[in-house]
Amino acid sequence: APAGMLLYYGGPAYLLVYMNYLGRLVLGLNTMGSGPGVFNQTMNSGFNDGEWHYIRISRIGNIASLEDIAGRTMARVVFRKFDQANSGTDTALSLNAAELLVGGVINVSVLNTLPSDVPRISLRGCFEAPRFTSSGLTAEPPLLLSFEDQIKSER
Repeated sequence: APAGMLLYYGGPAYLLVYMNYLGRLVLGLNTMGSGPGVFNQTMNSGFNDGEWHYIRISRIGNIASLEDIAGRTMARVVFRKFDQANSGTDTALSLNAAELLVGGVINVSVLNTLPSDVPRISLRGCFEAPRFTSSGLTAEPPLLLSFEDQIKSER
């Protein structure tokens, strides 16, 4: 498939990355779990070229970034909640995500709140050594998630 979901961390708030039909990566964030999210795409459209591409996705509060292997920012989003006076407030809520899905989603109904141009299919391809860390407000080291013993299911 020329487009598809790479990463979905959510339910009902979300952090996601997908490849669109132009071969660009799109980063999306919604820390509220309701209302529209924010999306930004990379300028580079060469991600569907059959070569390996290394990316890093990070989120701190209401800001998410997509970086290349050298640490250069390729896409960045800032989620703000707008009130009736249309004044934006920084909204940095916990995602309270129900699922972390790499390569797509098991049940596409979790994507019903997303814009229609977000692919509902998995990206067909390979993932080499994905690593996920989660850090809290304490001084403890971040939790490293292991794919060797913490996989719930795979396709």
